[in-house]
Amino acid sequence: MDFPEVKNIRINKTTFSRLNKSRKTAPYQTALGIALFIILNYAPNISSGDEKMLALLFDMNNLWEEYVLVKMKQEALKREDTEVYGQKSKEFWQGISIRPDIVVEKNGKTYVIDTKWKNIQNFKPSTHDLRQMYVYNVYWESAQAMLLYPSVKNKDPDFKNFKDKEHQCAVGRLNIIEDEKLKKDIGFEIMEWYV
Repeated sequence: MDFPEVKNIRINKTTFSRLNKSRKTAPYQTALGIALFIILNYAPNISSGDEKMLALLFDMNNLWEEYVLVKMKQEALKREDTEVYGQKSKEFWQGISIRPDIVVEKNGKTYVIDTKWKNIQNFKPSTHDLRQMYVYNVYWESAQAMLLYPSVKNKDPDFKNFKDKEHQCAVGRLNIIEDEKLKKDIGFEIMEWYV
């Protein structure tokens, strides 16, 4: 009863672009972003779109990492020769430690996986991510390291040697949806990528 009368208007993307942005409205930018997301019926999509989306409920990097880790641990329980660890750390330099998202020990060999929740551009990882994989390979004496991204279709990783080194790195793209449901066997799929 205390609010003034307002009239109904049709809201579209242009309505949001016409809003004045100033230091006084800065505290409301997150709320406006959420309103745009809901009113225009947007949905997060890793493969396309012009809008910057908000993670409304979850840190998708953590959720992606945890989901892959759980599925791989479930698969490892079915195998006698395989152990899977999450966030296994080693000291790197003066009290600073490094830890890959997932470490797999299979048939006496070690493999490292670093999950990335992002749409990889031109199918090439960043130099920073490749350096990270190189260091993981050295510190874990790993045979292969993989950067694992979500995708709309699977792409088996093509492991390539680092120059003058025995260890390898690859980019893996994994689709976790099948028939509009989460796939149940992604742990098996990932495990089979390793020799």
